[in-house]
Amino acid sequence: IFICALTNLVLSIILINFLGIDGVLLGTMIAFLLNILLKTNLISKKILKDVKLINILKYYIITILLFVVLSILLTPIESYFLSTSTGFITTILKLGLIFIIVIAITSLVLYITSKDARNLYKRIINLIKRKLKTRESN
Repeated sequence: IFICALTNLVLSIILINFLGIDGVLLGTMIAFLLNILLKTNLISKKILKDVKLINILKYYIITILLFVVLSILLTPIESYFLSTSTGFITTILKLGLIFIIVIAITSLVLYITSKDARNLYKRIINLIKRKLKTRESN
């Protein structure tokens, strides 16, 4: 986290001089991608030892691209929701709903198209079940 935060700060300071506010966004995006790379490497070494790093990265990239495409496709719906909002809380709730829809569609597409994603989702569900059982027994 420290490496990514420092990367974000340094790149934002450098890039703001050349690109303005877009430089800050670009610095944040690069730091975010670095964060994903570092965490993916850690996950593949410590938790998913039987899964290669490139396979995990592949699904991160596919997920990000799918999320971006769905977000672009849902822009008209988002614009409609925002134009009909009556207040701040309503707007936040509507944007949250759109975000949940995009995440659900992205997860569903990955689940349908990828055996590895199905296995990952099953492992996550089993992990949650084990955690819930240990909480109940305590």
